[in-house]
Amino acid sequence: MVTGFVLAARATAMTMSATGSQLSGPSTKYPEAGCISDNDAMSYAQYPAVFQEFMAAKEEHGELSELDTRTFLTGLQVGREIEVSIEHGKTLVVRLLSVSPPDARAMVDVTFELNGQARVVRVLDQAVVEGAGVGAGALAARAKAEAGVAGSVGAPMPSVVVETRVAAGDTVEAGDALVVLSAMKVVVSR
Repeated sequence: MVTGFVLAARATAMTMSATGSQLSGPSTKYPEAGCISDNDAMSYAQYPAVFQEFMAAKEEHGELSELDTRTFLTGLQVGREIEVSIEHGKTLVVRLLSVSPPDARAMVDVTFELNGQARVVRVLDQAVVEGAGVGAGALAARAKAEAGVAGSVGAPMPSVVVETRVAAGDTVEAGDALVVLSAMKVVVSR
């Protein structure tokens, strides 16, 4: 106990508002006003790498805090039903009915009920793409714009570059067309 007290006494002083202001603001990774709570600031102060990994997952997948732990960790199992409260007085009831086998493009049909209404969505099976699910049928994911890589530009659809409008070293502004893409007779300037 004495050792813990000595360590605590030597810890660098910090305030929640100072840590929160380091994380949020127009020139930071989390610019939205009010998106960094005191709990976030404390998490960052104690485990900065874990906090940044969590925020990257939250940015990619959205807010997942309403999911129960089992669903969050293992996904919803066929036949299982969960309730998700999206705000006071609004609860969604979701039941997973079926997941089809992946097709040649690693797409699966997910059939579920949302508040008693059957729905089907077609999604990419990540296990197949990563090679963990189907072995020889595994697909390689197509590269898209990489977050945090300068010069990485994503296309709005699978396409072919038919014209380049800038050269290496040119100065460009936000919104300037860099290339002309053609996909299924649709031409798009990006």
